[in-house]
Amino acid sequence: MLRALAWFLFLPAMLLFAWGVALVITADQDTEGVRGTFGWIFLVAGLVLGGVSIRALIRAPRR
Repeated sequence: MLRALAWFLFLPAMLLFAWGVALVITADQDTEGVRGTFGWIFLVAGLVLGGVSIRALIRAPRR
């Protein structure tokens, strides 16, 4: 059960991370700085959520 929850968290975390990277890369085209700000927020949130889910995957008992 814990492994399934960890995978359920890991996949959106990588999506958040990728979206954050894309927003940070394209932030120079934004005049208000909104893209860069949200990009860094998504990037860090993806890293944190991914780290938590990887730790849960490592600690979860195998069948």
